[in-house]
Amino acid sequence: MSATSSEMMAPLLEHFFKDLHREHTSPKETVDHNAGTLCQAKVLYEGPRKCNCCTNWVEQYPSNIKETAEETSDSKKHAIICRMKKSHGGTTQALEPHSIVIQSPKLKTVLGEVFAGYPGITTTLNRLEFRQPFWEFFYRWKTLSDAQQTHDGDTLAQVRLLLNELTSRLGSVHSVAQDQVHNNVITYDFLWTLFPPDTLVYSHLFNRGCLLQVRETKYDNNTDTYNLSCKYIDWDGEAFGWKKKLITISNFDGTRTIRDLNVYPFSHHAAQEDTQGQFLERGRKFVSLSNLQQKAYRGIIRIPRSSTLKSLMGWLLSNNGPLSDPGTLQASFQVASPASARLMSKQISDRIMVDAKAFYSHTKSSADLDPLNSSELGSRTGGELSERLLILCSPVVKAYALQSKRWGKSSLQQY
Repeated sequence: MSATSSEMMAPLLEHFFKDLHREHTSPKETVDHNAGTLCQAKVLYEGPRKCNCCTNWVEQYPSNIKETAEETSDSKKHAIICRMKKSHGGTTQALEPHSIVIQSPKLKTVLGEVFAGYPGITTTLNRLEFRQPFWEFFYRWKTLSDAQQTHDGDTLAQVRLLLNELTSRLGSVHSVAQDQVHNNVITYDFLWTLFPPDTLVYSHLFNRGCLLQVRETKYDNNTDTYNLSCKYIDWDGEAFGWKKKLITISNFDGTRTIRDLNVYPFSHHAAQEDTQGQFLERGRKFVSLSNLQQKAYRGIIRIPRSSTLKSLMGWLLSNNGPLSDPGTLQASFQVASPASARLMSKQISDRIMVDAKAFYSHTKSSADLDPLNSSELGSRTGGELSERLLILCSPVVKAYALQSKRWGKSSLQQY
């Protein structure tokens, strides 16, 4: 009997699928037992592209590589390299400054003196670069200019060269800034001229006037604000240290009186000498309350909002009577200020226990202080705070209200 068509097709299909499987199965890779045994480094270079998605690595050194302009022997001779970039809007000039590279060892030595103590600048680097808009030179302009009186020869010539280059880069900044300050006003774009690093500024903490020291500043285009990172002295229960504080100035049109800013240089304060004396006394009081002690207190205490609703309601019942009086609630628990939105204010007359260490433990928070260094404390015995640090002390202490049974921050003014 002859085979049916279906019986004849079966072996053909079987062979077809076996051949297809063999075609799509990778050959077994052989193991190279010499891989990685040669104690040498092999350098491969980016070669001509074979496709748009992959890098083609080759052994031959590219023949079309040219030496960058700054690496030429001629460029290396120059004391200063000034880079210019194409302008991208906001100016009528085709080119604008990008950066200045200091190559002269003599000029680096001078700048080491000019920028002594300036944060973030190391003048001994092989590549010493300053980026536009060159704020650091504006802040230390007088010191750099005065360096002309203490140097001569090639060094003096290079200092003058740098001053000339910076004058052309900074344009009319000096004259505009001086004109605004002379009139006791400032524009938003020139706020930066008021706040060099380490400047003492007047602002408010916990609704109290205070002094802070500037760390660094910058414009934030995302929030349209000028941000000042400042610091003041606080106590964590074991040591004094620097507490960071961010203060922002929102963009504004035209000019604004300097003293109308929510933070301004203390040198512009109307009663600078008297205010400094008051802050000095307050700083001494702050230090005297750094150890564990009990005090009578009548005034505002600011309580962390992290408190549970149950304990908060219990406190209201014990101190404010019935909860049906919304006026009492509003007066007692107003937010102290936008800067302390996590604190609630409460008027008390109570015995309190001053104890910063226990405050941070019970509120499950951290002082987050940067330590003071030996140069800041000076040579005083026992690490006593200098007057410079005393005027920067916090205007509040951490304490426990014994009757109210709450941890909070109380004003030094009421002790």
